Amino acid sequence: SKPVRLIGAFVDVTDQFAVSPAADEAPHASEQHFLRAFQASPDWVMISRFVDGRLIEVNRGFELLSGYRAQEVIGKTTLEIGLWVDERTREEWTARIDETGSAREVETQLRMRSGEVRVFQTSVEPIRISEEDCLVTICRDVTARKSHEALLFNIAQGVAAQTGES
Repeated sequence: SKPVRLIGAFVDVTDQFAVSPAADEAPHASEQHFLRAFQASPDWVMISRFVDGRLIEVNRGFELLSGYRAQEVIGKTTLEIGLWVDERTREEWTARIDETGSAREVETQLRMRSGEVRVFQTSVEPIRISEEDCLVTICRDVTARKSHEALLFNIAQGVAAQTGES
């Protein structure tokens, strides 16, 4: 099947990070901007160490949707937590990161604490925090959208069958 449409949003925050007050205040201001965006995001956001994949921070969006509390997952990998429904998808995802340095809008299925499986559009970007290479992973829940798309496709197939059109 071919994609019907692409949905997304971009917000240019370059100016927020390009503004540099005094030289000694710049890192602190940038960190404050990042922290506010990190915590305010309705998507779930995870920060992990590049070297071993261990989580060093998760936002409130992660806690609300996944059902895990930050203190339960900090220091663990997503494999140890059991988030991945299919470990091969994770291997493909990490191979892409190793090859290109990032992975954008990769569709993944992740398991919530309750056992429910949800569909996410996942992007990861490298970031340096306190002289350590890290990854910021943003997961947007697209479960409802995928369900609606499947329903519309099935309705269209039914109409086509009734009318003899393809």
